[in-house]
Amino acid sequence: MYKLTKMICLALAGPAALAGAAQADTAGDTYRIEFRYSAGQTAAANYRAFERAAKNTCETRGRRPIEVARLERACVTEIMDKVVVAMGRTDLALLHFNETGRPAVAPRDFAAIDK
Repeated sequence: MYKLTKMICLALAGPAALAGAAQADTAGDTYRIEFRYSAGQTAAANYRAFERAAKNTCETRGRRPIEVARLERACVTEIMDKVVVAMGRTDLALLHFNETGRPAVAPRDFAAIDK
């Protein structure tokens, strides 16, 4: 069982307020999502379940400004990248690469590298 906590900051105001969203203070909500790999299902079925959980957490139903939709897609992308790395399964990593074109790679701390 892997647990990820995701900080999501969205400007949930009207279109007029979105024009100044880059300069405005936004409130953050913390979401806790549990991802459990089910050995009784295929890797593809597990991947889709993880993707649904990410979308249910990040996305708002109905019409919304394009900038909010962009932020929601970025949220789903970030969560999926992190869960695939956290699971450490090559079958999920391959599915993720085929879906997104991005390899599942853990972030590195380049500041710690000495020359």
